[in-house]
Amino acid sequence: AQVHLVRLDGRTIGAGLTLANGGALEIPWASSLRGYNSYCVNHLLYWNILRQACQAGFRTFRFGRSTTGSGTYQFKKQWGAQPVTLYWYTRDRAGKAVDGQQRPEEGFSLARRVWQRLPLPLARFLGPRVIARVA
Repeated sequence: AQVHLVRLDGRTIGAGLTLANGGALEIPWASSLRGYNSYCVNHLLYWNILRQACQAGFRTFRFGRSTTGSGTYQFKKQWGAQPVTLYWYTRDRAGKAVDGQQRPEEGFSLARRVWQRLPLPLARFLGPRVIARVA
């Protein structure tokens, strides 16, 4: 695992996490501060990660999942990413297959919207406790 940072005047304004798996490098998480969007922070971040991946000899770069047509999908497509369909299989706590076409994240849409509005200190307090129950 490697953490990549974009810094401006000593402040981190963007970051990404990459994971190596054989001849492939993937980026499961990346983000930048909205206030710096005019600097195209994500473009700089991805450009440098892709450059380093090529120099290190990686043959494949996995941009991670995104919904077809979304902003992240378009961002990844402009780099030449080729979409690959992911199939979701959902099971209940007993391990029984659950019918339906719902993707896992759809079941958490309300929780996600609530979480995004939590005050940061509360989110930091609750985060480890929630993860311990989910993982």
